[in-house]
Amino acid sequence: MLLLTAATTAWIFRLAVADHLIASQLRELDLTPARFEIARIDAGAFELIGLQIGDGPDVEVGRIEMRYSAGELLKGRLDSLRIEGLRIRGSVGDRGLSLGALSPLLVGSEHEQPPSPAEVRGAELPILQLAIEDARIFLDTDFGPLEAVLSAEAVQSGDRQLGVEAELSATLPEARLHLGLNATGDFDVITGNLSLDLSAGGSWETITAQSLSISAQADFSIEGEEATLQPEGCVAIQLESMAVENVLTLMAPLHLCLQSASPAAIQRFKDGRMETAFELAATPFAAELSSADGEALHLSGELPRLRIKTRQLAEQFELWVESEAGHLEIPELALSIRGMALEATLPPHSTIPSGRLRIQEIIDTQSPARISPLSAEVDFKSGAEAIDFKAALTTPNRELTITASGRHNLAESVGQAEIQLLPIEFAPGNLQPEELFPILAGAMSEVSGKVWINSSGVWGSDQSYHQLEAFVSDFTATSELASIVQLNGAFSYRDHGIPQDQLISMDLLNFGIELKDGLIQYHVDPEGVVGIESASWKFAGGELRTQVRFDPGSSNQEITFQVEGIELAELTDLIALEGLSGFGKLDGKLPLFLSEEDIEIRGAVLRSREPGIIRYQAASSVASMEETFPQFSQTLEILKNLHYDELEVTINGIASGAVLIELHLAGKNPEYQDGRPVDFNLSLEEQSLPNLLRASRVTHQVPDAVQQKIDAGK
Repeated sequence: MLLLTAATTAWIFRLAVADHLIASQLRELDLTPARFEIARIDAGAFELIGLQIGDGPDVEVGRIEMRYSAGELLKGRLDSLRIEGLRIRGSVGDRGLSLGALSPLLVGSEHEQPPSPAEVRGAELPILQLAIEDARIFLDTDFGPLEAVLSAEAVQSGDRQLGVEAELSATLPEARLHLGLNATGDFDVITGNLSLDLSAGGSWETITAQSLSISAQADFSIEGEEATLQPEGCVAIQLESMAVENVLTLMAPLHLCLQSASPAAIQRFKDGRMETAFELAATPFAAELSSADGEALHLSGELPRLRIKTRQLAEQFELWVESEAGHLEIPELALSIRGMALEATLPPHSTIPSGRLRIQEIIDTQSPARISPLSAEVDFKSGAEAIDFKAALTTPNRELTITASGRHNLAESVGQAEIQLLPIEFAPGNLQPEELFPILAGAMSEVSGKVWINSSGVWGSDQSYHQLEAFVSDFTATSELASIVQLNGAFSYRDHGIPQDQLISMDLLNFGIELKDGLIQYHVDPEGVVGIESASWKFAGGELRTQVRFDPGSSNQEITFQVEGIELAELTDLIALEGLSGFGKLDGKLPLFLSEEDIEIRGAVLRSREPGIIRYQAASSVASMEETFPQFSQTLEILKNLHYDELEVTINGIASGAVLIELHLAGKNPEYQDGRPVDFNLSLEEQSLPNLLRASRVTHQVPDAVQQKIDAGK
């Protein structure tokens, strides 16, 4: 009777006992305050409704139903557990995940060790059937409020066979995610299928994207300590538009196909090591690259086929990247880049990869091309604190080679580099500039000599600088308007400026006037205007000097030479008048006007420095005119031995045509009319300016100052 009374009493007060036990358990887990109602408890079922935890509350459960039987309870299992209307509220940010009143459970789970594979084998779920319906999680994130909806069902049969179906949907203000899971198997081998659909848009830091979507179906397998994941066909990635900090803008939709690079799986986990292997197919693209000054470059072409492998063991992560094919078109620069191949690895504990980039062809699409096709190769190697690099640009037969090498310190963001254009040697009948630079076709011929460039720079520090030196040695060339022989010199540039005292020399410069043994000292203004500080050439026993600003971008130029000490004897040799000779020195000015069409001498004036002699012994064809023109006869008589006090020569003409020479003479011929003073003018027309102003013979030697600069650059 006593036992019956006790059992009856326990059954009557079962709700109160269960309420007390559940409340005590929640307090032990620090899940307070907690409110709930036990709706049912009997021999086969337990039902709890209205569970609320936290002041918010942070956790709500509409209904929890457990069903059990004596047989399964003896095995330590429930027949079923159903959870309906679960609601969890929290936040995620810089400090990690917070679930309010549930946070004490997260702290405890951080210190729990996951079961070993040996412990998993042979295990069984403590519930034969688990169902979660309409579970929702609400999180405040940096991207806005997130809401996730979960529904899942797991069924375990008596022979340890397990079946799982689950769906998860999550939304942010500008993103939606849907995951689906189907799996079957036992606790030794589980296989199944995953589905993924993601759509997103909006801004993340410096990136703004619209209509990003990712969709995939994948099979997975878990067997003991090994897990694999293999997509069914493509993981499809589509992006309608994207902008990166208003610098790079995607101009056309981008469609990517990500596939497994291994027949076995795209992802594999075994013995604590995670391995991933996938590839992206070559994909058309179009983008716009904008600079700070508003200029834009349009990029289009095909992204290269890309193969990526990763391996992670504990905290060690390694990456391998390979690419092939692909091309890039940049119409504003008239460039086409084809055949891009990349090999890169990311060693453990490194943030910068090491590897090699090869470009099969860099083509100038301008017509005619500015430069012949080039190939490129870049090697880069990262260390603990710095990345070293070296690169080479070459023409197919390596007539032109540009090399670069340097180092960038990652920790301090400073670096240095050296760039060289290796010596190019031109020779008539062999290599000519137009073979390397087609745009120069027809501009010059019979080119010989060497050119090369050395450049270096430092960036990111107080001592940052950039300097460049270009060298020419014994450079000779001929063009329509001018020719140059044995040009030697060095050109320097440093820190956004070109220093004074740039120095070049030449044996001969011929632009209708043949100038010998030239020496030019110059600088270049930031706007590109050449300031010739001093220039001198030997001419007809004297010297031509000038100081002028020369704008290479202008189609019209004016240069005035000061003429000093020209020997009349050499000048008369240059004039195509048989029998003419003279003695004395001339000074004056020689203005040249240069245009795209021609070179013009306009108002050149030479005057005698001191008295001298001019003699003209007329040829028979000229002397025969004396009887017809008596005045002309007198002129010829005077010029046979004219001792002049004044001599002035005026020259006007163009390089490609006739030249008018006018002479004003004042003096006397001791043998004519007892030395009576005479004053008269004489005009001569020369059919060719080059014939008139050929250079006299001068031996040329490269000045020591120029040679020293060239030698220093070798």
